[in-house]
Amino acid sequence: MIRALFGTGTVYNTLREGLSNDLRGMRVTANRVANAANGNAATAMQGGLQGDQGQGDINLEEELAKVADTTLRYDAETRLLREAYTRLRTAIGSRG
Repeated sequence: MIRALFGTGTVYNTLREGLSNDLRGMRVTANRVANAANGNAATAMQGGLQGDQGQGDINLEEELAKVADTTLRYDAETRLLREAYTRLRTAIGSRG
């Protein structure tokens, strides 16, 4: 029963994985920006996302756009997960 609620392919699992991926991406972006701000572009490129490596320069505007996009997605996923858990609590509570 627990796997049916929280296992692979469920809404809860998908949202939690999305949150983890967003957090990981945000950390990578923050690391790239911090290393670029310190003048260490080579180190900034080492921690980059796939496909971003080899560009040489860090475009701060693009990185900040990624941060804004990730923040919006993270907030939406958090809200959806909170609502899903609220519905689950309501369903469990109404059985008693």
